[in-house]
Amino acid sequence: MTLVNLGEVAYILERTSDTGADDEVWANLGAESRPGGVPVRWIDVHDTLVRRAAAIEARGGMSYTNAFAAATASVLDCAVPTGGPE
Repeated sequence: MTLVNLGEVAYILERTSDTGADDEVWANLGAESRPGGVPVRWIDVHDTLVRRAAAIEARGGMSYTNAFAAATASVLDCAVPTGGPE
């Protein structure tokens, strides 16, 4: 996960949930130790990742944050678990 995608999570929660939900999720995902939780691997945002995300978004049909998740998965050669329609 990148901070770009965590920002999208915070945005969605801020828009749709009770006050403070985004802070709680931000703190949970950012915690070094998450007992009982799924580990989160943080990926640094770098030029290659940003340019790949821009190229994916330029093809259309995907938001920039989803393109960023797809670019991250492409760089890491892994799947993207998502519940979104894109």
